[in-house]
Amino acid sequence: MNIDPKNYTYTIDNNRNRQIFFLGLILILVSVLIGYKHQEFYFSYLTSYFFWLSIALGGIFFTLVHYAFSAVWSVSIRRIMENTIIVIPIMTILFIPILIGMESLFSWMPSNPKWSIPGSFEADHLIQHKLSFLNQEFFLVRAALYFLLWNFIVIYIYKKSIKNDTIANNSDLDKLRLFSMSPLGVLFFLSLTFAGFDWQMSLDPHWYSTMFGVYTFAGSFLAFLAFLTFTIIHLQSKGLLKNIVTSEHYHDLGKYLFAFTVFYCYIAGAQFYFIWYSNIPEETIWYLHRWVGSWKIISVLLIVGKFFIPFFSLIFRASKRNLGLLKYMSLWIIFMHYIDINFIIMPTYHHHDFHFGIYDLLVLSGIGLVFIASFRHRLSQNPLIPVNDPELINSINHRNH
Repeated sequence: MNIDPKNYTYTIDNNRNRQIFFLGLILILVSVLIGYKHQEFYFSYLTSYFFWLSIALGGIFFTLVHYAFSAVWSVSIRRIMENTIIVIPIMTILFIPILIGMESLFSWMPSNPKWSIPGSFEADHLIQHKLSFLNQEFFLVRAALYFLLWNFIVIYIYKKSIKNDTIANNSDLDKLRLFSMSPLGVLFFLSLTFAGFDWQMSLDPHWYSTMFGVYTFAGSFLAFLAFLTFTIIHLQSKGLLKNIVTSEHYHDLGKYLFAFTVFYCYIAGAQFYFIWYSNIPEETIWYLHRWVGSWKIISVLLIVGKFFIPFFSLIFRASKRNLGLLKYMSLWIIFMHYIDINFIIMPTYHHHDFHFGIYDLLVLSGIGLVFIASFRHRLSQNPLIPVNDPELINSINHRNH
C-alpha cells in the first residue's frame, strides 16, 4: 500500500508548544520553591507524578503486547501508542523531587519526621522486620533499575519503529516482535508491580497486599486506554487519521475499556474482600483510614465512578461505536484514575478528609503540561501511522466479527 506520509502529519505551532512545555516547568519549579520545606508538597507531587507516569507505563504494556502477538487491528494506532511511551525519559527527570523528599514521604526511613521521639523507630518491630527491603539504599537502586529498564524499552521500540518508516525493512519489525517476547516483558511487569509497592504501598509500611501490583497495573492500563481513545478521537476531529482509524477500531478500544473496567473492579473488590474477611489489623487499617470524613465520599465515588458509570455506559455495542460517548467516557475514566491515585496516596498525610490544595493544582497542571507538550512534539515529528508496516492495509480494513 502506497501512503504519502505528508498526508498523515500532525502539525503544531512549535513556539506555542514550547511555551506550554516551559509553562509546565515553571509551575513545577514554583511548586518546588514554595513547598520543598513542607511535607504536604511531596505527597501532592507524588500523587500527580504517578498519575501521569502510570499512563505511559500502561502504554508500554500495550505496545509490548501489540508487538509480541503481532496484532493486526492495532497497527493503525500503534504510532500513537509509541508517541505516548516515549515521554518516559522526561518523566525520569521529573522523578527528582521525589528523591529530594523521600525522607518526608516514606515513614520507614529513620529520618522521617514521624520518628521525632528518640528510640521510637527502633520500637516499631514491624518496620524493623521489613528493613531488608525497605531501606534507602535498596530503594534508590530499585528506582534506578526501573527507569533504566523503562527507558531502554521505549527508546529501542521508538527508534526501530521510526527507522522502519524511512527504510522499509521487515526485519526491524521482526526484531521488535522478538524483543517484546523476550524476558524484558516479564521484567517490565515486575518493575511496574514493585514500583507500585515502593512508591504507593510502602507509604504505609504496616500495610501489605499481594494483589496491589495487579491493582496498579489494572489502573495504569485502563488510564492509558482512555488516553489513547481520547487522543485518536481528538486527532480525527482535526481531520487526521480519516479512513485509517474506523468505527471497528473504536469498537475494539471500547471493548478494552469495558473489559478492563471490569478487571479493575474485580481486582479492587477482591483485594478489599480478602483483607476485610481475614480481619488482620495491619491490613484492615488501610481501609479504615479511607472510611472517615470526606474520604468516605471518595470511597463511594470510586465504586460508582470507576465501575458502575463506565460499566453501564460501555456495556452496549452501540456505545462502543459512539465517538461522543467514548470521548467523554475516556475523560471520565482519566479523571477517576486521578481520584484513585489520590485515594491511595493522600490519606497517609490528610488522615480525615480529602483535600485538593495549591500544591495539588500546581504539580498536577505542571507535570500535565510537560507531559502533553512532550507528547504533542513527538506526534509532530513523524507520520501518525507506520507507513511501511506490511499489515497496515489489513489493519485499516479490520472488521469485528
